[in-house]
Amino acid sequence: MRKHELSALEIGQRIKAVRKKLQIQQKDMAAAMNIAASYLCDIENGKGNPGPEFFVRLATQFNINLNYL
Repeated sequence: MRKHELSALEIGQRIKAVRKKLQIQQKDMAAAMNIAASYLCDIENGKGNPGPEFFVRLATQFNINLNYL
């Protein structure tokens, strides 16, 4: 892994931190993104493998800077 690449767990932790900062529950964030809450939970725990569409939805729905993630 290169220095600038993050692990799935680190990305998940950042997504969770952003969600908490926005004071949004997993189920509400998942519903807004049209994904299962269990899938979002897996991503936040570093077990999911989100594709580009996930990140587009995240940025669009919640105005999140993808460079941070």
